[in-house]
Amino acid sequence: MARRSIEIKKIEDRSKRQVTFTKRRQGLFKKAGELHKKFNADVAVIAFSLAGNAYAFGDPSVDSVLEKYYKAAAESPEVEVPVAGDVSPAERKVGEMMEKVVGSRGGRRVWDEEVEKLGVAEIDEVRVAMEEMKRKILVQQRRILAEASNM
Repeated sequence: MARRSIEIKKIEDRSKRQVTFTKRRQGLFKKAGELHKKFNADVAVIAFSLAGNAYAFGDPSVDSVLEKYYKAAAESPEVEVPVAGDVSPAERKVGEMMEKVVGSRGGRRVWDEEVEKLGVAEIDEVRVAMEEMKRKILVQQRRILAEASNM
């Protein structure tokens, strides 16, 4: 019997979506393990559930793969390290504003001027982007502190 291709679409029923997420996550981790075994590739997969729970798989370990990734990025600053997903316009705006603040003396005034130019919708987008930036900073901080405590 041949396999059929199914249409990929959002599963509306929350309980079915959770069950499917769990099964697919396990399958994804299994495939990542096979990549390591067959090709001796270093593999790391991180998935977040709708509830915000993090699930990670790495071979030889997630930390070693991420460390290798960060080291490669640090050693080659001219090479842009790919990041999954696109940067939203709001995240781009926050980045531009931060560059102006960091790149200027008395950056506080530059920041205030940029914020004053934003409308209500843009302010909301920037707020969301800044919350995401804060989350990423906390994740990086935890990673650095965990590495320091392991030394």
